Amino acid sequence: MNWGGQVLSDEVTVADAAGLVSDAVSVLVHDSLDSLSDEDLVDVLRDWESTRRRMASFEHKLIRAVENRGLPEKAGVKRTSKYLEQTLRLGHAEACARVRAAELLGLRQEAGRVVEPWLSWTAAFQEMGLVSAHSARVIAKIMDRIPGKIDADTRDRAEFQLATFAAKSTPDDLPKVGDRLLAHLDPDGMLTNDVDRQRRRGVSLGKQGVDGMSTMTAELTPALRALFDPIFASLARPGMCNPDDAESPWAADGLDDEALAGLEHAARRDTRTAAQRNHDALVAFLRPEMGPAHTGQHRGLPVSTIITMSLAEVEAAAGVATTASGGTVPLEQALQLAQKSRSPSRSSRSSTTPDAPCTSDAPSASPTPLSGWR
Repeated sequence: MNWGGQVLSDEVTVADAAGLVSDAVSVLVHDSLDSLSDEDLVDVLRDWESTRRRMASFEHKLIRAVENRGLPEKAGVKRTSKYLEQTLRLGHAEACARVRAAELLGLRQEAGRVVEPWLSWTAAFQEMGLVSAHSARVIAKIMDRIPGKIDADTRDRAEFQLATFAAKSTPDDLPKVGDRLLAHLDPDGMLTNDVDRQRRRGVSLGKQGVDGMSTMTAELTPALRALFDPIFASLARPGMCNPDDAESPWAADGLDDEALAGLEHAARRDTRTAAQRNHDALVAFLRPEMGPAHTGQHRGLPVSTIITMSLAEVEAAAGVATTASGGTVPLEQALQLAQKSRSPSRSSRSSTTPDAPCTSDAPSASPTPLSGWR
């Protein structure tokens, strides 16, 4: 082992090595950088960044050892992240991020044997100091989007390409490369199935800040997106549900001509962003006196989730249905939504147009509405 030009004995323990690192950091912190030229300073800057990335690999090793030895259970806590919070005085988010990184990039034990990390190429590049923790997180998100039907060898090559790119570029450029990679692996989206979508679904509310505000992140299934679209189309229109306008309507149900004219004037006064209108629409929709029964009409039709599918697709139970907003819903989910609606529509067979869209047999003959959300 070589340390700063000094050859160290192979008998140096991990604890000894950790102490040497601590001593070296003390020198770096307390000594002046004035003696370095500009070129030397840049070299040190790069070397230090590479070292920090390699140290992350050792951190994964430490966390996996903590888990393998059952230290959280011995300390009376259920989760490794909670153990790190208490032992290292970390915030909850940081502790969870470290545990997640160790799960993906640290060596694993299966049936008493050590196996490669889930993201083996990314872990190897990070161990060499070529991939940052941020890039590793982005790669993990991209790999999570690869359909489960993609074979292991193809996934392995995909990760190698991402890690190779990350070693030469920044984390901000990785998502664009990931999008191109995913488009190549699944160009028509047919390999992504409901198992993939259900695995990725979720809505998370962040911790409430001192100002009372909370952040929300979500990964919505096509079915939930289809249910959201008509709500926003009706209640997030300019002029609707504006808390800063006393004359803005908060319910679209039963608006007469005078109220509609007032809505037009309110729309002209509305200075909110689209995101703010969506927020206020959810506030209106979730109010006790509101709900699905009072979302009113949009463009002359009752607000509902309108899904169109052909009779051939229904009989084959395969394909995708189309929403009125231009989105798509896997046919299986579309049929489940229709079955759970309060008044499922019926479709009629046409001998001349076997692939014609299934439509309601209501007089308006509009595409299949899920009337339970009207």
